[in-house]
Amino acid sequence: NLYGTSGKGKTVNLMLAASIWANPKKFIAESTSTLNSLEQQLNVVNHLPLMIDDLSKIRDKGDCDKLSDMIYNLCSGQGKGRLSKDIKQRDPATWDNIILTNMERPLASDSMQGGAINRVLDFGIKDGYIFQKGNDVVKVITKNYGHAGKRFVEVVQKEKDSIIGLIEKYEHAIENYTKMKGTKKEQKQVTPLAILLATDELLEKHIFMDGIRINIEIADQLQNVENVSEMEKAFQHIKDDV
Repeated sequence: NLYGTSGKGKTVNLMLAASIWANPKKFIAESTSTLNSLEQQLNVVNHLPLMIDDLSKIRDKGDCDKLSDMIYNLCSGQGKGRLSKDIKQRDPATWDNIILTNMERPLASDSMQGGAINRVLDFGIKDGYIFQKGNDVVKVITKNYGHAGKRFVEVVQKEKDSIIGLIEKYEHAIENYTKMKGTKKEQKQVTPLAILLATDELLEKHIFMDGIRINIEIADQLQNVENVSEMEKAFQHIKDDV
């Protein structure tokens, strides 16, 4: 989840990500879609990312339980079992991917269940704007899309034997960095970020070749263990009351 105040360019940023794979105007899902609809869309895109614009439409209703359940369901990789009209079991929807979204505040909140928090990577936007001319970006990506995705698949196929080692390298790097900073991050968040950093290395090496990389300091935005543990949060509430 990418979060920041309105007008920073979050939606254009999501469209840019979508344009890697498909027409950004058609590939991005609406957050007002039902869970069943999102499951079917996940079933179709399967290994490609699902993009959902502005999840705050659910978050702002104040129903954290509903949002937690939604996060659990979307991150489970499999939809609910359902019967067809002739009372036969239908094959459940399945997927194995990531979901990209945006909103004005972090998606994870203190009142959320720890398991749901663990499944969310929140990244805040710094001061300023993502794009100097967002409208120009939209004009270009709505006429040119789908090319980078094909190239990226070819890179993954070429580098498939080294990818696991690359991810492990970044897991160790994140652990060393956070240990140096005196924090302990959730392992369930460390691995996804390691995959992101490994992907960034492959992209820079084979596609962009511009020397620009995601800084290891991005690990600061991962959840600390004490923020996710239900026991730690309950104990903190007791201490606050006392």
